Amino acid sequence: ALLTQRMGSREGHFMPTSLLESQLATLERPDGEAGVVVVNIDNTLEMIAELAIEGLKRLASE
Repeated sequence: ALLTQRMGSREGHFMPTSLLESQLATLERPDGEAGVVVVNIDNTLEMIAELAIEGLKRLASE
């Protein structure tokens, strides 16, 4: 629902919300893969970016 809401609020984007279900159906979880940062999208866009940057910094220091 959150993804549909966010996609629906974008103007002029190439991907219509009608394709979301098929995209999610083919999505594979990156569990166990090296070099992957996973963040919760239930946050604000600013917090998502901050968490992603923090995760990338942790990966770089490993």
